[in-house]
Amino acid sequence: MRVELRKGQSLLLKGPASASLESGSAEVFGHRLKRGENVVVKPWKTLPLTSLEDSSFELNLGTGSAYELLDFDPVPDSWKRLADSLGERFRVMVMGRVDAGKTSILLTLLNRTISSCEVFFVDLDVGQGEICPPTTMGYARARSSTYTLYSLRAEAIYAFGFTSPSWYVGRSIEVAEQVLRNLQSAERVLIDVDGWIEGDDALEHKLNLIQKVRPTHVLLLGVGPAQELEGLLTSVGAELIVLERPETVAVRSREERRRAREMRISSVFRDSSVRQLVKNWLRYSTVYSDLYIDDPESYFDEALLDAERHGIDAAIATHDELDVSPNLRRAEVGLLSYVLDDEFRVQALALLKGVARFGNTIRVLTSHKETIKHLKLGAVILSSDYQELHVFRSSERWRSR
Repeated sequence: MRVELRKGQSLLLKGPASASLESGSAEVFGHRLKRGENVVVKPWKTLPLTSLEDSSFELNLGTGSAYELLDFDPVPDSWKRLADSLGERFRVMVMGRVDAGKTSILLTLLNRTISSCEVFFVDLDVGQGEICPPTTMGYARARSSTYTLYSLRAEAIYAFGFTSPSWYVGRSIEVAEQVLRNLQSAERVLIDVDGWIEGDDALEHKLNLIQKVRPTHVLLLGVGPAQELEGLLTSVGAELIVLERPETVAVRSREERRRAREMRISSVFRDSSVRQLVKNWLRYSTVYSDLYIDDPESYFDEALLDAERHGIDAAIATHDELDVSPNLRRAEVGLLSYVLDDEFRVQALALLKGVARFGNTIRVLTSHKETIKHLKLGAVILSSDYQELHVFRSSERWRSR
């Protein structure tokens, strides 16, 4: 269908949907659209397309999608002024509750500062990240404007293993440090963090993160712990800026956020196949530590037993072949894990499906086609259609390794 916009109007498009600029001139968060450029909006996301002159769009609407015409630009002027004031060197960290508009402000800042120099985008949001699969952190290099951060290709990804830092706070800081170590000399850095800011533990986590990041600016979207942050920000030389949350930002339910993660994981495994590997030819670690473990079987069995205790059918009962440890193939579930390179960077995700006790083999589902040298065992158990079934809280024996 075709939609006409007058100059200054905005098309607020809710996914799943797409829009193509047919005539006129328009932008998305400061990214100037090209004629015929196709803007794709994912499920449970919204994007504002603002006309710079009288314009027309061709829309394709999916099930559950919607659109609305606004007589104003929903991107606040304060965001644009901030972008223009950052200068040539900055390290901006954006904080806010879930669905506060963090992605929107980051896109605005990126698109309005990218013209003269590349910008690095750091994704520390392990639940709803833009460039990294859920449970991971990483960074990307942007050299041109974009209507979506999802289009950026991550240069390095590191495994955390959980969908929120609240599962293992100390480890989340360690993984964030791994990511930031690559960007010590970078001049322009934008940093997205998770939306966990409620409660003392969340505040302590954000304070520790700020100490590691040492930002030039901390942006707080909407209501948040501004007073608690002020003292620390002064000590690290950072400026605190409180910004309004746009009313047009979509608020998703917990279920919708979970489904969005599952869709992202599903896309990662789209071209995957089950590989049977010689167990002793691989090195193993867990998401609780970077230290190597001798054998994956004990951790794997403990994770499945923990799932069984919480009512998840993880196929603990084996078939008549006594040389097989708990087998996930029959239950069609898997332990989310990570194929790592020699620098502990994620090469691909993997689902660990089974460990043969005497056959010296393991079964993994992965898109990685090359030799696998290091498998980091995760904590999230997924179903065959990538639904999150259970999160394994390990015993101290694995946390101390």
